[in-house]
Amino acid sequence: MPRQYNPKPPYPAQFRQQLIELAKEFGCHETSILRWIRATKGRDASSFAAVQQAAPLNAAERQELVELRRKLRQAL
Repeated sequence: MPRQYNPKPPYPAQFRQQLIELAKEFGCHETSILRWIRATKGRDASSFAAVQQAAPLNAAERQELVELRRKLRQAL
């Protein structure tokens, strides 16, 4: 019996925007990020799972983190 395709639901717009902001903040190009993701597939899944289990930041914490990183860059 063929496997049924179950597409993942789309990521929320806020989540996508946060990823874009982080990539810009750190000066990462999208191809670099994609390469890193491909490199982690099938390799050390246990450490990757441990990172995923960490509690995600809420919107206020994420904004505070972005602001603090910005202030740090300006101070240096």
